[in-house]
Amino acid sequence: LEKYKESNFEVLKFKMGRQFELEFKQLMKMNLNHFLVRVDFNSVFNFKESKEILELLKKIPHLEYAEDLCPYHDYHWSELEKIGPLALDHLTDPSIKKPKHFQYRIVKPVRGFSIEDLTQMTFEKKKIVLTNLMDNAVGTWKTYLYFCELKKHIPYHLCTPGFHTHTLYADYPFSQFLPFTGAQWAYDSEKLSGLTKTLMELKWLRLSYTDSTGLDKIIQDSEHYR
Repeated sequence: LEKYKESNFEVLKFKMGRQFELEFKQLMKMNLNHFLVRVDFNSVFNFKESKEILELLKKIPHLEYAEDLCPYHDYHWSELEKIGPLALDHLTDPSIKKPKHFQYRIVKPVRGFSIEDLTQMTFEKKKIVLTNLMDNAVGTWKTYLYFCELKKHIPYHLCTPGFHTHTLYADYPFSQFLPFTGAQWAYDSEKLSGLTKTLMELKWLRLSYTDSTGLDKIIQDSEHYR
């Protein structure tokens, strides 16, 4: 973890699953005193297991939240939030329209989101975490741009965004287009131009990954934040 500390990272996110007991033992051997810690479970546990796990997570020195321990259910999550901080990312039940038992909401711009929804969350004193979807350089650029814009309007409700998810994939072919220096993002016109050129050459990538915001708008926005 020293290399991340030296690179000015302040937040670490860990993925855990069915091997939680082993993974948790390994986690507790690490020196986490200098980091906020996020743990994501992708809803692999049931309610009873989630309660037991959340109690154990209290041992982490600076736990920011546990994300998607189990599928969202109003009663279950109302009980879980009494134990520890919760983050909601994915709703597995489409009939649930207004979940409320969580402290952090994960927002992924590539999925699309509503400004009205975000505004309502601020009224409810929820924290918002923007992150990319482990998708591509375009998704990461978009997350950065949305974060810059939202920071102007709701600065006290935005948490550290998740830009570095792409590093889960060592062979990610377009990571060179992401302008990171350690934990710091720096606008880089050459890298954006390289990404633009690649998107124009690879039509399948352009069509798959620019979703509702066109490439021209991405370039225009990034120039604005230069």
